[in-house]
Amino acid sequence: MVIKQFNAKIGSVPWYRAWIYTINGLLIFFQLVFIILTYTTLNQVRFNLFPLDIMDISVIATYAGIGVQFFTSTCGIIGVICSNRNLIRIYWVFMIPLIAFDFISAIIWAFKFNFIHRDFSSYVNNVIDDVLQHQRNITGFCGVFKDVHDELLCCPKLSIRKACRGVWEQCRSENRQECIVPLLQWLHSQIDPLAGILFFLLTPLKMTVVFVLREDMMELLTEIIYRGNPGLYNKHWLSDDCDEEESMINSSSQSSSGHSSNGRHDKDSERSTTLQIQTLNREPRIIMNPQARIIKKPKISKDTPSSSSTSE
Repeated sequence: MVIKQFNAKIGSVPWYRAWIYTINGLLIFFQLVFIILTYTTLNQVRFNLFPLDIMDISVIATYAGIGVQFFTSTCGIIGVICSNRNLIRIYWVFMIPLIAFDFISAIIWAFKFNFIHRDFSSYVNNVIDDVLQHQRNITGFCGVFKDVHDELLCCPKLSIRKACRGVWEQCRSENRQECIVPLLQWLHSQIDPLAGILFFLLTPLKMTVVFVLREDMMELLTEIIYRGNPGLYNKHWLSDDCDEEESMINSSSQSSSGHSSNGRHDKDSERSTTLQIQTLNREPRIIMNPQARIIKKPKISKDTPSSSSTSE
């Protein structure tokens, strides 16, 4: 009994709304997770050894894209709840550029990490020489490399060991390893989950909703394109309907001319027919539920010969 009631509730929700609610709810949730993880990850002291921090231009651009995506998902959910077509238009107008931005951002990040891998050794040496030369925060700097030594099991440079007092057990081993490769491995252990959320979770979710609801998206975008010229819009969307409406006008005019004795009634009927057709032209043809694409047109009252003869 409970399962039947649950299925009935699910079946009563239009699938368009269900997709918008589900996908955008997941997008908002994973965006919040991504923002929290990115902030806590990049604020670690060890990231001072990498050419990457919270104020990097790539990080700022990524945060800006997440902010726009958060706004877009919110517009989609609120637009569907309130049946607000303007918010739905904003949602679809931003969704395609956001997917394109994800691909461009992925390419930029790939080049950036290629640069980090290629020049990391020289970058770390420059950072070490700069800190030791200017004697800036030696205690904190030595603490960072002491943690790297203990956690990553690597041996720092000789200049660091001389400047920082302590026991460097890993440097006594015959198979000692420098800290360049372990630091890069640690960097990937911190960044790869963020890249997975950003490019292998958020982007596929956006592509899924665009693919599934592509017909509705194209209808709304086409409505925006033809909004400034309703004549073109009607021609594009209402070619079949216009022919039917013209035939209805002709049939109503023929029936009214054949029954001149009931002229006032025929004029009122023709006037109401014209008003109904104008209303049809003004109404948007975009339906948010693709399963309900059959447009119900108002029934047009016609006088049959039998009724007119009885009236005579």
